[in-house]
Amino acid sequence: MIASSDWKKKEEEEEGIAISNLVNDSSFWKSVERVMKCTSPLVQGLVWFSSAKNQHVGCVYENLKDIKKSIAGKFVKEKQFYKPFLNVIDDTWKEHSDILAQANWTGKDGETL
Repeated sequence: MIASSDWKKKEEEEEGIAISNLVNDSSFWKSVERVMKCTSPLVQGLVWFSSAKNQHVGCVYENLKDIKKSIAGKFVKEKQFYKPFLNVIDDTWKEHSDILAQANWTGKDGETL
């Protein structure tokens, strides 16, 4: 991006200077690294969820546990960085667990199995 001809036109403008300062700030790249550590297992989990056909709730739950372990394992003594991600996963699971449990015990036509 910074090597492009479009960038050369903007690099002296206020917006260009702000972007340049951001890209050259090491704390920005540390934050990017932390986000990548948390989102990589989530993306892998989404790939699994999208390819898993007719998986029961137990498999989904186990996969979520594995995702959470993977996220936590990428941080050594830095719980403050990954805990918010785990809270979102837990909150989302709690919000949808009743729906998933019902779907597990209900057939496609809505009748209880």
